[in-house]
Amino acid sequence: MRRRCGFYKRRSRRLIIVFILVLMVAFIFVLEKAISPMIGSIADAKVHSLVTESVNKIVKQQFEENPEYQDYQTLMTIERGSDGNVELMLPNTSLINQLVADITFAISDQLSTVNQTFYIPAGSITKSKLFASLGPKIPIKTTCLGYVNIGITDDFISAGVNQTRHRIWLNISSEMMVSVPFIDDKITVETTVLLTEGIIIGPVPDTYVNIG
Repeated sequence: MRRRCGFYKRRSRRLIIVFILVLMVAFIFVLEKAISPMIGSIADAKVHSLVTESVNKIVKQQFEENPEYQDYQTLMTIERGSDGNVELMLPNTSLINQLVADITFAISDQLSTVNQTFYIPAGSITKSKLFASLGPKIPIKTTCLGYVNIGITDDFISAGVNQTRHRIWLNISSEMMVSVPFIDDKITVETTVLLTEGIIIGPVPDTYVNIG
């Protein structure tokens, strides 16, 4: 009789342990489903802001260290005819390629270290406005890997009577892989920066080598 009682007790303990393990697995599964979208959106927003800030800072630093990158007359060769009108506009491709390479390398080097830890209240998991800010803080670490692509574009806009403003732009695209608990996501951060601009007196010439 005692043996049977011992057997039933051991069996009951095993069932309790199995039941607890099942509950733990179910809780983790529900927890993951509840917080994954929230963690993903928060991580995307923070990384987007961080990347944009880093890109603008690096571009500004490159311009300060290399003022020729923003010198319109250095970037563009303009030839005029006997009547004084512009006949030819030719970009300085070697310098433009150099500035693109320098900025791309600097941004890539900086973004390779974009790792950030932020915290969300445990109460936010409940999706309740009442408890959203309550509970201990859950640390979330983001690890970013990605690449940078820089394109050069330009445009012409009217700047007054017989005057045209020529603007040259840097279009910087950073594609980042954001890796956080429970989820991996890919985001693209687009940043447009004015490189330089100049005023053309007279009509824009028909002969023009487009920078893009």
